[in-house]
Amino acid sequence: MSKGPLHYRGTFAEYCLSTEAFTVPKPFNFNHVDAASVPLVGLTALECLRWADSQIQGGLRGKTVLIPAGLSGTGSIAIQLALYHFEVTKVITTLSTQKMKQAEEFFGHEAEAGTGGSQRGEMVYVDYKEEDILKKIPANSVDFIYENQPVAMSYSSLLKEGGAVVSIAGVPSGTDMATQMPTTPSVVKWGMNAVDAVTRWRFGRMGVKYRYIFMEPTHEMMKVLQEDCEKGWIKPLVGRKARLDDLESVKEACQEVYDGKGGLGKFVCEIASL
Repeated sequence: MSKGPLHYRGTFAEYCLSTEAFTVPKPFNFNHVDAASVPLVGLTALECLRWADSQIQGGLRGKTVLIPAGLSGTGSIAIQLALYHFEVTKVITTLSTQKMKQAEEFFGHEAEAGTGGSQRGEMVYVDYKEEDILKKIPANSVDFIYENQPVAMSYSSLLKEGGAVVSIAGVPSGTDMATQMPTTPSVVKWGMNAVDAVTRWRFGRMGVKYRYIFMEPTHEMMKVLQEDCEKGWIKPLVGRKARLDDLESVKEACQEVYDGKGGLGKFVCEIASL
């Protein structure tokens, strides 16, 4: 995997190249499937949480965060990083009715204490099909929203002044998009910059910092994830598996990911030789 534009492509392949800088040993307590489910979503969540930690006064420790879609690939990892690595006091997540019990079981596991040695924070589950999050969660009580679904503006009344929003589901700036896709037409780039500017202005009026993030992996971040996995702070969530040579299964799983409905965690494609 070479660093540069579009360097995240090619995940479903028998072979891929990676530089030493983006390679770390598999966590000793993970099998290959579990290990394969972590890097992309883990690196994304870690970079987003680190940015929020740097922007909120006093950092994320002891704060309340909202991470929607708690049993999604990126949501499940972000919640665990927030609880153990960043030691937040409370994580609020949204789930459909049929996933509530699964979430309670999944996040009910205990790991060793975080860096500060304190007990892990509280989990609050909101059934978005049966409950109104704006009524269940008090206004001005959330320090940070991890926008892995385009909901942050709808939930903005929950944010405290001085809070932060990191998005991976909104519209990136055209400038950032051009770093990933140099062929982006100028008119598209200008339009995306305008949308991004308006979003930042709307949150800024509330005293909230906003940023859309394109994940840029580093070896240091990979090491952090490896160590957190080995400490038991990160539990993998693999929703579906398919062998690379079983094209129908691969297509079905990819369609489930594309539809964004009903799936759990990450889809992992297994290489036949493994």
